[in-house]
Amino acid sequence: MVSRRSLLSLGAASAALVAGGDSVLRQARALPAFTGNKDYSRATGKERVAVPSTCWQCVTRCPNISYVKDGRLVRIEGQPASIRTHSVMCAKGQAGMS
Repeated sequence: MVSRRSLLSLGAASAALVAGGDSVLRQARALPAFTGNKDYSRATGKERVAVPSTCWQCVTRCPNISYVKDGRLVRIEGQPASIRTHSVMCAKGQAGMS
């Protein structure tokens, strides 16, 4: 049988892990800015160029990063340095790639 004390400690440890995991993801998303605007494809390992851009899907004009490979747009993600969006893009912004 699980005691109340062990259940509470497990819950606290899980909450700390979830809260800390968010900061790790933000650091991982910010990595292309520190590598000289370079990003690498996970599938092929080849270099993709990161181009700072702006989303024009609505009037907000959120900043984003567009990844270009062989002259073609391959990925869009939110700008990690943005104070307004904190590297998050809405559904309209994600749909802007197509």
